[in-house]
Amino acid sequence: MNAPALPRPVGRQREVPYLPADGHTVVLGTAGSGKTTLAILRSLYLADQDTEHGGPTLLVTFNRCLVTYMRHLAGAIGRRVAAENYHRFARGYLSSRGRMAPGSISSPTDRSNFIRRALHEAQTAGERHGILQRPAAFFDEEFKWIQQHGIKEEQEYVDTERIGRVMSRVTRADRAVVFGLYSRYLEQRRRGGKLYDWSDLATLVLEELRADRQDRLYRHVVIDEGQDFSPEMLRSLAAAVPEDGSLTFFGDIAQQIYGHRMSWRSAGLEVRDVWRFQENYRNTRQISQLALALAAMPHFPLQPGGAQSTVESRYNPGRARASRRDSRCPIAAIARRAPRPCRSTRPKALF
Repeated sequence: MNAPALPRPVGRQREVPYLPADGHTVVLGTAGSGKTTLAILRSLYLADQDTEHGGPTLLVTFNRCLVTYMRHLAGAIGRRVAAENYHRFARGYLSSRGRMAPGSISSPTDRSNFIRRALHEAQTAGERHGILQRPAAFFDEEFKWIQQHGIKEEQEYVDTERIGRVMSRVTRADRAVVFGLYSRYLEQRRRGGKLYDWSDLATLVLEELRADRQDRLYRHVVIDEGQDFSPEMLRSLAAAVPEDGSLTFFGDIAQQIYGHRMSWRSAGLEVRDVWRFQENYRNTRQISQLALALAAMPHFPLQPGGAQSTVESRYNPGRARASRRDSRCPIAAIARRAPRPCRSTRPKALF
């Protein structure tokens, strides 16, 4: 089966694949602005053997389903681009370093059991802190936060400014208790014969890369849907790039790194330029207006940093810019303004 042709970039999109092939670059866009297509095209440009910058390129995403889609385009991507999800990359690298024995990663079920054992051990030891009465699921999420930020010491955990932790905020007074339980969890995991879990693989990858003096496997790394990556994942990918290579981050303009207001530098990126796209090429203007009207209803409170969206449709070649901040038109009003009869049209789709 022949691979489908990639959609052609339009407007400022045409510049993105050919951005400088060294250093760290960030490209942010709304849903439907063509980030994944641009990430593929960027990868092809960086991997081009007929250029001075051409070299093996890793196109990495968090979602395995998205990797499947990318591999569907294997004919267009070529052999010089490896499309993988992060954990496949991590396991492959750690295996090459002799750090990935079979069965060494804790499953979600094992992890929950280890947390419950750690809680039971703490309570048996006479610890009566109120926070220890919280359910195991709470500690599961908190331990993930600790691991995905690469925190290794109690004092670092106590001192870390908590940004974006509304649902499971832990007071400074309770952090020493939580970190003590986290240490018990790690010991329970070790006793259970598990060296890692999915949340702390990135820390081990980062440590190994910092100690690894061999040539890097990839000259360039392109990250798609980067907002889904933890800070520690981003740091490890930045460390996987040689000095003459590049890292390009594609992410959602409406979301910060890993859902937090973190700086690029704290995530290991030395960003010299940020490109932003607010155009939506996936939906028609009418669909976009309907979505904005639904989002404006009180059932969907506005999130900070909401982004504008511009839609381009062949039915109406003009671009209409609408913002959820000032869009309060009821659905009925949109229906009245809709063309009748509604003709089937094809938007310029960039996925």
